[in-house]
Amino acid sequence: MVNTTTNPPPAGAPERQPSRDEIFTSLFAEMIQQQASTALMLLGKIPNPDTGERFQEPDSARIYIYQMEMIEARTQGNLTPFENDYLSKGLTTIRQAFHEVTGQDITPAPSLETSHSPDSLSPVPSVPIEAETPPKLPLAPPAPPESRKRYSKTY
Repeated sequence: MVNTTTNPPPAGAPERQPSRDEIFTSLFAEMIQQQASTALMLLGKIPNPDTGERFQEPDSARIYIYQMEMIEARTQGNLTPFENDYLSKGLTTIRQAFHEVTGQDITPAPSLETSHSPDSLSPVPSVPIEAETPPKLPLAPPAPPESRKRYSKTY
């Protein structure tokens, strides 16, 4: 978590509450750290925290790299200098790790930069789905009425 205060408050002084922007900056940094750590784990650079084992799944790591690239593209111009730098350094780290493991540079994620009109997007092929009627479940028999009182009050 990002330290939002520089000096501790004097003894007896009320503790300063972090601002909404400080909280969001901290949460953003944690999210980027989680994404980068997962990618590094999938590249075998850090051990799995649960098992302690190292393994390599570069195709899965590529997805995390693409997700961070998407975050970078979608938040462009909306980040603080710290957030922008943190994201940029995280991306550089996992791209270098990917290159070390695979010997390949990460290819950019598919982009729609050529045109943003909905007409330019290729349609998703539709697959007919047959409507199925859900199976009828047997109705449970009604519960027998209870013969004794459940609660009693005494004064």
